[in-house]
Amino acid sequence: MANQIDDIVDIVISVQNAPIANNLQRNSILVSQGGTTLQAGTTQLVASPKDITALLESPLPISSIQWASGTVTVVVSGTIPLAAGASAQYTIAGVSPAVYNGTYTVTGVSSTSFTFSLSNDPGTTQTLGTATPAAVAEIRSMGNSFFAAGTAIATTVLELGLASGPDAVAALRAYLQEHALQNYVYVVPRSWATSQDFTLLVSSYDAPTAMTYFAVTATRQNMATVGPAFNTHKSVLLYAESDEDLATQNVFGAASLVYMIVSQNPTSTQKLLPIAPRTIYGVQPSKWTTVERGLFQKYFFNYPDTGVEAGLTSTLLKGNTYANGDFFEYWYASDDTAIRVHLALASAITNGNQNAINPLKFDQRGIERLQQVAQVTINALVAAGVLRPANPTTGTGIVNAVDDQTYQIQNPSDYHSGIYRGLSVTVIPARGFTHVTFNMALTDLVNSPS
Repeated sequence: MANQIDDIVDIVISVQNAPIANNLQRNSILVSQGGTTLQAGTTQLVASPKDITALLESPLPISSIQWASGTVTVVVSGTIPLAAGASAQYTIAGVSPAVYNGTYTVTGVSSTSFTFSLSNDPGTTQTLGTATPAAVAEIRSMGNSFFAAGTAIATTVLELGLASGPDAVAALRAYLQEHALQNYVYVVPRSWATSQDFTLLVSSYDAPTAMTYFAVTATRQNMATVGPAFNTHKSVLLYAESDEDLATQNVFGAASLVYMIVSQNPTSTQKLLPIAPRTIYGVQPSKWTTVERGLFQKYFFNYPDTGVEAGLTSTLLKGNTYANGDFFEYWYASDDTAIRVHLALASAITNGNQNAINPLKFDQRGIERLQQVAQVTINALVAAGVLRPANPTTGTGIVNAVDDQTYQIQNPSDYHSGIYRGLSVTVIPARGFTHVTFNMALTDLVNSPS
């Protein structure tokens, strides 16, 4: 209905919109190092292992494979996306003699050939097989394990291209800088666990506000060195992979761990869960030695173990920690609180500036309205099992606000700029149990008081 200049009634409408949830904590990345047909630096959302299979590089038929003086030269039918002089991991399969078969660090020679080192002469070639980037098997196994527990949430494949270790880490650093705070957890290739370049990268994300994490895989062979390398980093989730899972080449346990994180969406009816001890799907436990279990405790590994102690036949994930020793819920709750309070306050200010009936002004009433918005958000986090309830005695969980008069006296320049920095709260993340001690006294004195 159009208004006329001489209408008796004039309707003025202002619009207030509910904020769209920030889903950062539900976003994850599976990092590929040349395993897909995606262009380097690009991503693809995937919702099932089938989606990942459709992205994989196809095996290239080998047209010639020859050994000479400790060097094998491989020529393929097709194009190798590896520059001359650059190195990458390739898997040779189906060749006879079988000595040729395996995964090697190869060096590009041309668009159709590469070389790798092999000490002994395998003999005359009888059957030609295929050459495939080793990253194909790895990204496939990441997808298998991520979706092993279900398809409640999609993930994203990030292709870095057939870059060597340092170059691949540099490529991820560039991606992170370009796409800051868009993804919560990155599942990185196994080989990165021993990369000094990667250790330097994760140190850039240890700040309380970084909200970026990396799932790093250690094996029985390297956990004693990987653990100390990441021991101070809250941005890292260490996962100890079992020999049984490594042998299959179809499992990537760190991706299963990440699914347990990003599939959560805490509400009053579906509260936040720890990641351990809990059933983990699609992975196998190992017969960890006492020494290895000691390393898990010392260096804060998450690891698969049998569920026998709990009377379960399924595999349990144990640990529930970041590499610096903080429990999982600690930083998840910190991030969730910061995200939700930020969103709620920004929405309140924006909507308040669009409401001519009751605008949000920089005065005592405006401060109280913002304080109430923040408190409602904190209360919702308590209901979602993210934070512990407010404690009037200690003041935790209660949003404080410096009153308008006091703030203006203490910060005389802020009013001119519309800046208010007087809201604050201390919160305690809610967490689960990881260990319980039960005390029992045994006696044969039937009539004696205990």
